[in-house]
Amino acid sequence: MPTIAAVILAGGKSSRMGQDKSQLMLGNRTLLAHTKELLLAAGNTEIVISGALGIKDKQTNKGPLSGLFSCLEELRHYNYLFFVPVDMPLLSTDIIKQLLQEIDQETVHQLFHFNNHRLPLILQNTPEIRLVIEKQLHSDDLSLHQLFKHLKTKTLKHNFESECFFNANSPEQWQSVLDKLKL
Repeated sequence: MPTIAAVILAGGKSSRMGQDKSQLMLGNRTLLAHTKELLLAAGNTEIVISGALGIKDKQTNKGPLSGLFSCLEELRHYNYLFFVPVDMPLLSTDIIKQLLQEIDQETVHQLFHFNNHRLPLILQNTPEIRLVIEKQLHSDDLSLHQLFKHLKTKTLKHNFESECFFNANSPEQWQSVLDKLKL
């Protein structure tokens, strides 16, 4: 049985938001606590934080790719890492569960994600994948899109509303989330 840890990506600068996104209040809890609760409700028991409150990036100012790499390096004892951004407040347990089901069904692919959405994603944790990411960190293209080109990727179809994958990156976007949730 493969081992998996869920990683909450909370290492960004939050420059557009003007404050740490993980500490934004969603009702009576922080966005970080909300994301942890979603992961627990979906059956994840091993939850790790990437960023200042957990596994720090080995290479700074390299975006989410550096967070992925640092976690893969630090958590080598897990076969897979499931990465969820902290700034995706409308994500649901159903989305998380659908993605996690792929691990039991599939061993050929190295990366799993939903159609038209880079995150959340699952990465197999192997020396080969860590090497691919390490090489990309030394290139000019640090995008997840570029990483997907180098790995055996499985893109999943979904029937979820696109807003479930919405990233709140600015105060205006955050306010639109609060308005939608009537908080």
